[in-house]
Amino acid sequence: MKTVQQELNLFQPSSFEEISRARNIPKLTITFKKRLRKSWHLTINADNHKTATLPYLLKDAPEEIKEAVLDWAALVKPRLTRKRKAYYLQKRKLEKAVWQYLEEQGVAFKQKRVINPDTFTHNTKGIIYDLKELFDSTNQRYFKGKIQSFIRWGSYASKTSYQSYFNDQHGGKQNLITIAGAYNHPKLPEFAITGVIFHEMLHIVHPRYKKNGRNVIHGPEFKKAERMYPFRDKWYRWERENMYKIIRSLRRKKPGYSKL
Repeated sequence: MKTVQQELNLFQPSSFEEISRARNIPKLTITFKKRLRKSWHLTINADNHKTATLPYLLKDAPEEIKEAVLDWAALVKPRLTRKRKAYYLQKRKLEKAVWQYLEEQGVAFKQKRVINPDTFTHNTKGIIYDLKELFDSTNQRYFKGKIQSFIRWGSYASKTSYQSYFNDQHGGKQNLITIAGAYNHPKLPEFAITGVIFHEMLHIVHPRYKKNGRNVIHGPEFKKAERMYPFRDKWYRWERENMYKIIRSLRRKKPGYSKL
């Protein structure tokens, strides 16, 4: 008769608190949230006390993973730019170890978001402007019609515009531009809405890249290309003087005001 041996751990892994005390890491509190799966974050208060909020899956992680998390929390970003490369490399190395452990626990990091592009074709008409019409005219005028992207309005009174990607039902990768809902306002001048559309289209032409471990979103090439827009300075000035007032007025109204 064959004997089946079951391997058991002789000792329970040390807790974060025990490892932290043993390594004499001061001013650090570890908390857990069940809703967190793929990410964790660190907050620092005025007394320089750090609080690391982690996925609940890490509570019983092996000691080497807990040590990686504590090393990550203890990292101090150098003031001098030339010394930051080593900091970012170490930070990335520690994060990679934790991500790998979470993936082994069944957390999917590379799940593709599949969307039918038709979803976005019905969300382009606003109070005054149709985003699709403005996109097409801007595309022809500044990019010779070469930019391929879907465009939509963001949520009511939102203040952030951004460019992103999604996977369609055929496996293709598609560009998507989202224009802040605050731009869907009856007093918005055309040079402002066209300016933000032009800006987001440039993110497709000049995508973000990494340099010395840092994400460069608006690099020199991007800023040079943005000066092609003849109303750039006028648009920037108008935004500084008016957008805060518009957002504040929209948030005082009932949701649905911009969804006409």
